[in-house]
Amino acid sequence: MKHRSAMTAALLLLTATLAFGQTQIYKDESGKIEIGFFTGMSATENHPSLTITPGGDWVVVNGGGGTDWMSHWGAGSLLYASYPTLDLKSWTIKAKDHLTGDRCSIQGYALAMRIQGMTREQLRANMYVGKVSGAIASQSLAKASVEDGYVMIGGGFNIAWTGTGNMVQWTAPAGPTTWIAQSKDHKVADPAVITCYVIGIKQNLPGIGTIETETRYYDNHQQPYPKAVIEVSPGYVLVGGGAFVGNNSPMGKLLWINKPTLSAYGSWEARAMDPSQSETNAWIRVYAIGAKVKPPVVSAAPPKNPSGQAIQAGTPVPLAPSGPQTGTTLPAAGAPRAPSGLSIDQVTSSSARLSWKDNSGDETKFRIERSAQKDTGYTAFIEVHADVTACAATGLAAGTRHWFRIMAMRGSVSSGYSTAAYVDTPAVVTGAPPKPATPAAPSDLRVTAVAVMSVTIAWTDNSSDETGFEIWTSLQKDRGFGKAGSAGANAREHTLSPLITGKQYFIKVRAVNGQVASDYSRTVPAMPVRSEATLKVVNDSKYAIVDLALNGQQKLTQATAIPVGQSRDFIVTPAGTVSYVLGAGMYDAANAKIVPFQKTGSASLTSGQTTTVTYANPAIAEVLGNFGSQATWTGTVAGVKVRFVFSSSGTWKYYNSMTATTPTSSGNVTLVSWGNSATSCVFNLNSTWKKVRLTFKPASFDLPLEFNNTVLKFTLAP
Repeated sequence: MKHRSAMTAALLLLTATLAFGQTQIYKDESGKIEIGFFTGMSATENHPSLTITPGGDWVVVNGGGGTDWMSHWGAGSLLYASYPTLDLKSWTIKAKDHLTGDRCSIQGYALAMRIQGMTREQLRANMYVGKVSGAIASQSLAKASVEDGYVMIGGGFNIAWTGTGNMVQWTAPAGPTTWIAQSKDHKVADPAVITCYVIGIKQNLPGIGTIETETRYYDNHQQPYPKAVIEVSPGYVLVGGGAFVGNNSPMGKLLWINKPTLSAYGSWEARAMDPSQSETNAWIRVYAIGAKVKPPVVSAAPPKNPSGQAIQAGTPVPLAPSGPQTGTTLPAAGAPRAPSGLSIDQVTSSSARLSWKDNSGDETKFRIERSAQKDTGYTAFIEVHADVTACAATGLAAGTRHWFRIMAMRGSVSSGYSTAAYVDTPAVVTGAPPKPATPAAPSDLRVTAVAVMSVTIAWTDNSSDETGFEIWTSLQKDRGFGKAGSAGANAREHTLSPLITGKQYFIKVRAVNGQVASDYSRTVPAMPVRSEATLKVVNDSKYAIVDLALNGQQKLTQATAIPVGQSRDFIVTPAGTVSYVLGAGMYDAANAKIVPFQKTGSASLTSGQTTTVTYANPAIAEVLGNFGSQATWTGTVAGVKVRFVFSSSGTWKYYNSMTATTPTSSGNVTLVSWGNSATSCVFNLNSTWKKVRLTFKPASFDLPLEFNNTVLKFTLAP
């Protein structure tokens, strides 16, 4: 046991990129947009960081996450970054504790998009990512907008802080084309710079249709720990979201959860808290952005060629080759503006569809040029009339890469070129390959093990021609399944990880032979176990335990104090090392807490097991020695200042002056009485000095000794 002492915590800035799992796939009402939910869990750290990379043909369009501080009720961790890589391959989420150390992990999510009929490269070429940094400030703010022709589908933020920390308060739409982000320091001033990200997609996708978006929001009521969730409308699919925290005090609350959530069509959830655990109220506005595809509209008024004959928009006008061209053509003064956004789709072995954005209003035609190389060797290929924004490129060689670029022309005056784009035409395949045989479905699917964030399943392999197995999961029993993993040929078990603890999953398996799949096995439920342990606190002292802080979080009130001779169990999640502060004492008549004695330490907890910490009453020698090796007590006898020196082993020495080096007498302390919940105890020094009273004054930790019925008083020397 020892007196309360100040503690400092060293904070480490660590990052981790961990494995992820796909938990769900959503589609809009057209079936053309697919959104995959990808999730991952970071390591448990003071400053956790997580990067999720879906891979494959997915394009990341948004993401988010939250910390798990409520699982162990620590001081808390707050978000300070949630942003994409500029190639839209990954999403990163970062958080930090604040002022009080609290190791947490991040459960992170990435929303990734696929569009039917487009490759990843084609979809990425039709996406926009912008970022703008704000000024350095305690509440740094920045806005970023998409370019013309794009619709906004999401955004993010990244806060560059250097001191105690600066976290996010606002990351949300600020209109149909603009994203806004704002940071805030907390309690301690720490000016920082926030970078705001905006993500958009072209509103009109040639051959696909028009992207239509909606932004919905919901305001919750005032709460100490505000939370809000909003779902997109039927027909739409969730592509992004954000939140704003409305504070009623200068200190305020900040976001610790800002993430997509599984639901019928996809939802966005946000929560806020104050790491100082203040009970002041705040509110949250949460936003969800949905998207869907509307079919393309075909124009009923095709343009006219110079002879007045009606032609279909985009019909190429043959042009004699003008020979190889190199370098970049600079626009002449007064030239039309160059087209942009050249993209290619509807590819066959001999043709492709080119589309672009017309940025000029005074061109008379567009010229498309082709080359086998990106930067040289271009020759004129086709020309189309003014206001045309798409055409067919035919007569292409199969199995070849073709580069294209385009310029606007007004008579003989030309604009600069657009950015070049290429297409790889597929080789011609003669004859259709034989369709693989359908493998037999696996059977006897069962759960063989559950662990923290993982489930292991096993099945019977009934086929001899499968190329592998697919494992599908859902959080609903009979719908919403998505592919969550795969196993090789002849496999008979698989471990799904990471999964969300405390969530029930429904799992089924099928065999595949190339592109041919068997029927599914039966569906089995499974729930990953929570990483939790039990800390048993036993009160073996003479006072009630009125203080108990685990990892800095108070667990007791006056009504739940642990009486003398009793114990209480506390669930700790996740299991691991927990620090504790135990205080023994009482409440006075005014219900003020008195804590004369305290014990600090830590315990290593194992998941599923109970660890016991016993609070024993201090020995009288410990108290007289001031919980150290020895302590000096001073008083006055017959006008002379004298002193006692008590040791923690129970010995004492008496000096008849403050300068004396040789004790006048000595002996051992003997406890006489110390009652439960008493404010004093009595002990003997020797046969002459009996019934010395020690009275506790916990407010100042001053423990006066009283001799001979308070005739003489000794006070603990500083």
